[in-house]
Amino acid sequence: MKDLKIFIGFVAIVLIIVGSVVACGSDSDTPNVPGAAGDPYYIGEDLSLDGVTLTGPIDAGSGTLSIIAQSDIVLRTENSGTGADVTRLTISGSVANSSKATATWANVEHAGIRLNGYLDGNNKAITALDYISGTTSNPLNVGTGSTTSHTLNAANDLFVVGDFEVDGTTYLDSNATVAGNIDMTNGQITALDYISGTTGAALNVGTGAATSHSLDNANDLFVIGDAEINGTTYLDGNVTTAGTLTASGTLYLNKSGTPSPAAEGMLYYNATVNCLFVYDGSAWQACWSY
Repeated sequence: MKDLKIFIGFVAIVLIIVGSVVACGSDSDTPNVPGAAGDPYYIGEDLSLDGVTLTGPIDAGSGTLSIIAQSDIVLRTENSGTGADVTRLTISGSVANSSKATATWANVEHAGIRLNGYLDGNNKAITALDYISGTTSNPLNVGTGSTTSHTLNAANDLFVVGDFEVDGTTYLDSNATVAGNIDMTNGQITALDYISGTTGAALNVGTGAATSHSLDNANDLFVIGDAEINGTTYLDGNVTTAGTLTASGTLYLNKSGTPSPAAEGMLYYNATVNCLFVYDGSAWQACWSY
């Protein structure tokens, strides 16, 4: 009888110890063990893993998953071709409180990295990218603190908040819209189909003045400074000169018909009679007898 009591007491102590161990594994009454293969491991308390292989994901639930190591944190995956482990990511350990740990990706191919926040290169180069893009209905932004004013709303659009410098050749396969001025700074623009002003305004060459002749069409040209043309100039319309017209070469007039309507001071050369005519305000007068 005495031996039976001792055995029962021993069993009770064992059950108490087992119950305490199970309860310490979780904040709930559910033990922290996986169900079917591939189910996540739910960790409610601190867990020390040394040489443990996990066959399913680690799920921190609504909490934060913290990995603390005395040295480097290394992420390895298995190379299916050789069966050996391949280091994919190494995060350096033993850094001062004021410093940041350095994360180093291995020289392997990645299918893609998606960021929900910003990408800071930390003065390092990012090379060998297939492409970078924005998100659905949003352009790729370079810089912060501003928003597009031209309805850039596709992942393939690019919005540069600050200045933009291109040291090589730039190919624009579509139209270029410039809200401000174009400063060539000793460069040149070649092989253009056309350039024009904006709706209701002429194309200006230079700044600091306004047209006095109601140039208000995108096809008009207003030159604020001097204009030099080394080739042939074809003027299919009328020429109005507010100042003096000086010809350092030959002034050639060739018109067989009488201009109409006529204005005082207008000149034309009549090739039929080989004579120059001037309009005196009421009639065309020959400059010499013919």
